[in-house]
Amino acid sequence: MPQKTSKEFCDTEKNNKGGLSMKARIRRQASIVLVIAMLLTLAAPVSAQEVAGDISGHWAEKQLDKWIQNGIICGYGDGTIRPNNSINNAEFIALISRVFNFVEKAENIFSDIPDRAWYTNDVLKALYAGVIADDGTGRFDPTAPVSRQKAAVILYNAFRLEVTDIDAVSRFRDASGIEESCRAALSALVENGYMVGKIGNIIAPADNLARAEFVVLLDKIAGNLIRKPGTYS
Repeated sequence: MPQKTSKEFCDTEKNNKGGLSMKARIRRQASIVLVIAMLLTLAAPVSAQEVAGDISGHWAEKQLDKWIQNGIICGYGDGTIRPNNSINNAEFIALISRVFNFVEKAENIFSDIPDRAWYTNDVLKALYAGVIADDGTGRFDPTAPVSRQKAAVILYNAFRLEVTDIDAVSRFRDASGIEESCRAALSALVENGYMVGKIGNIIAPADNLARAEFVVLLDKIAGNLIRKPGTYS
């Protein structure tokens, strides 16, 4: 069976509706209003066995299966999830944008974002919501893989995390390689237990984020799925 491109993969994942509740550790207001969020798969949840033949025995199998069931993750055309593949900027932001169901769009400030790409609306909505910003280059680099430290910044902004110890990452041997603009976000994820180090006591800030790693981060930060609109504490 021919494999789907990233565009085809994301275009076929736009139909379900639901919303995400936040765990207590995420410091938001006492009550938040959740709207129905557009999730990223077909209308009916399916089992991991029906979708993927490559997650059995994977270290993140439990989380991958959970979010397949919840309708967040869908397989490629060949029936695989490819959990160890890197996730690129466009795919990552599309996931975040639709999970939060952002509505308002910013003006396009990126020179490499065409008006009608499959990810354009999601990127501009995330830009309006303050999840991403212009880094001074005027580029978004949609096909570039997301590094662990850049992913931390996006999640930090999207979930409005707070950091109490900006030096929480100092315990890792490679902390000196963390970009200063990413330090607070990485520390927030580390001190809350959302992101952990790798073998050898490293945080690997510049390593590409794998699809499985994204799902595990989402599982830890987002909590449970709510499928009805309303006000939740």
